[in-house]
Amino acid sequence: MSDPFAQRTDIKAPGEVVPYTADFTSRLAKLSATETISAILAVTVSVVYGTDANSNAIKSGAAALSTDNKQVIQLLTGGLDGVDYHILIEV
Repeated sequence: MSDPFAQRTDIKAPGEVVPYTADFTSRLAKLSATETISAILAVTVSVVYGTDANSNAIKSGAAALSTDNKQVIQLLTGGLDGVDYHILIEV
């Protein structure tokens, strides 16, 4: 999809491992009732506020599709206190 959108998520402590879910359901429905995600092209992480020289390290493993192929789930771990991250998911 070439139509980006943003969503905010809760704060994650550096010691936690949490799933980050990007829900494309409503955006896919605008295209077609049967539209689904066929592939996850990339998940990249950058810093919005603060400093983290290795921002992509907050990803834990590869991202996965939900069972209905309308959501992307990426586990997040680590990170640094006081740093805000931007997660870009390309499908």
